[in-house]
Amino acid sequence: MRFCSFFLLLILCHFLFGQNFLSWRFNDRYFSVTAGSGFATYFGELNQRNSLSDQVSLLSASLETRLFNRISSRIGISYFVLDGDDARADANTFERQRNLNFSSKNVQLSLGGIYFLKPYQGDYFKRWRIDPYLHASIGYMRFIPTTTFSGQEVFLRRVRTENTSYDRWTFNVPFGAGVKLKLNK
Repeated sequence: MRFCSFFLLLILCHFLFGQNFLSWRFNDRYFSVTAGSGFATYFGELNQRNSLSDQVSLLSASLETRLFNRISSRIGISYFVLDGDDARADANTFERQRNLNFSSKNVQLSLGGIYFLKPYQGDYFKRWRIDPYLHASIGYMRFIPTTTFSGQEVFLRRVRTENTSYDRWTFNVPFGAGVKLKLNK
């Protein structure tokens, strides 16, 4: 019995790796944790000029895994702010007279794919210094728009604007471009 246990342990040791300060050079990294910031913009009736946001309004964190030479998958969470305001419309227009606005602080969970514009080098320590990519996802987002009326914050879901009931959670399609930066060797 002892011989069998010793023999199984010997075989098992063949498949295990010990700690080694050089092991990072020989074992590729398939997973990475990312953090980012960017711009989230509302396109709709309360953004007549369809202008892009001019301030950082999105923070995100995610876990990413390399699947193929240029393709990865990502699961993430984001926090972003959307707003629209008729006060930004052109003077003497219906929208300026209507004077509606909203703001919404949102949380989103997403699952998607990434396409890297440069091929993977095969070893983590040989990665590109600048690695641009495109991404698209399916997201599930909490959306709670509010406005201020007579100095009070009003939750617009309860008001049922346009006599429509809106869900607090909705699906969305986040997409964009990004760059991974190699900060050290």
